[in-house]
Amino acid sequence: MIQIVDLRSDRLQIQMQRLSPSMLRSLNILQLPTTELHQLIAAEIQRNPLLDITTNDTLLPVFSLGSNANVKGTSMDARACAPSTNEEEGSSNFLENISAEYPPEDYLLAQVPDLDEDVKSALVTLVNSLDERGFLPEDVARQFEISPVDSDKNSDPLPDGVHKNVFEKAYVILRSLSPKGIGARNLRDCLQLQILKNTPLHDLITHHFDDLECRRFVKLQRKLGKTSAELRALLAPLKLLNFAPLKTITPHANPFIVPEIIFQKVDGEWTFAVNGIPEIRMSDLYKELLIRPLKGIDRKFFTENKQHAQFLIKSLQQRQNTLQKIAQYILKFQSDFLENGADCLHPQNQKQVAEFLGIHPATLSRAIQNKYAQIPRRIIPLNFFFSHGNHGSLVAQNALKETIKNIIENENKNLPLSDEKIAQILQKKGIWIMRRTVAKYRALLALPPANVRRYLSP
Repeated sequence: MIQIVDLRSDRLQIQMQRLSPSMLRSLNILQLPTTELHQLIAAEIQRNPLLDITTNDTLLPVFSLGSNANVKGTSMDARACAPSTNEEEGSSNFLENISAEYPPEDYLLAQVPDLDEDVKSALVTLVNSLDERGFLPEDVARQFEISPVDSDKNSDPLPDGVHKNVFEKAYVILRSLSPKGIGARNLRDCLQLQILKNTPLHDLITHHFDDLECRRFVKLQRKLGKTSAELRALLAPLKLLNFAPLKTITPHANPFIVPEIIFQKVDGEWTFAVNGIPEIRMSDLYKELLIRPLKGIDRKFFTENKQHAQFLIKSLQQRQNTLQKIAQYILKFQSDFLENGADCLHPQNQKQVAEFLGIHPATLSRAIQNKYAQIPRRIIPLNFFFSHGNHGSLVAQNALKETIKNIIENENKNLPLSDEKIAQILQKKGIWIMRRTVAKYRALLALPPANVRRYLSP
């Protein structure tokens, strides 16, 4: 008996590309807008003692998105000081405030639109009672019978949720709003509201704030059993905290945005700048531990934090480089738009742009997501310039249709231009478009083809 064996395999080999966890984290950093990236950096520096910030000040222009109104910019100063390398104690207050005061009521109320009228009225009263930094004065709290906040626990007035009056309910809501720290009773309370609970920095603010405020760093080192480098690493996140939350609020009720790329004309030439983020580096503690003979759990702690720190530094640099490439591309191919407005916007396809920049289309898509560019008198989303489809964004499509309409209106009526000829004219202007796309937009404009236009011409 002959047994027939089927040598065919039912298995199908499929080649798939999977992103590693580190690559996914890097893409997530690329995708974050600047404001959220600041929060991530602050959290990482608070968690990882091997990271530090190289600069004391980070100035970012802050804008509010209006409908079609002109947008005016201010400066958001995320300034705070950590102890310097000089360990001498000083008496001056190192906790600096931010200068510039703006009415906060609209912005704060916009975050809680569904309040009962009595709670809303109480909230408005409390907002209007805040001092210049955004703190609620104690005499106001006593007037409205708002319970004290336990600074050692950073609790809400009544943590069990039972409020004696409508003002206490409004006050708990106020303390939950953005920017973090609004409605605090004092500076310590303000910082506690911005720091994760049950962390070394939160415990330090809670139990050693007086020493910190008076710059008694040597005393702090003795109390905490830390070296100078370890204390600086612990206090590094203070540079990213908000010391006067009220002063970062503009008069607009719309959400704040920080443009990633700023285009401006200097001496007749268009230039750009990519908005900066806090510059981070390996801390002095890293340099100390690098030369120590570490073993066991200490070595594991050092290795893991070193890898996380180096990865974050590298990812932030890649993010800046990608935004630089995108800005250079926009400056090169959209100079007509920058000079003359939306009618001169050239449709750009994301896939083609990504190939030109030498990056993956998914990378480009993440890089422009939820990010904005500042041009004279306007703030526009970065995806305004790009599209997943073949013919650019909706604005670009409208501009393209207007361009096609103008070409046809100004053509020689005795020799009307074919769709192919119009496509060639557009391609010479840097607009990559096919004949059938011209035909599609021409039809949407209710314009007849060339042979009919020749027949209809006088």
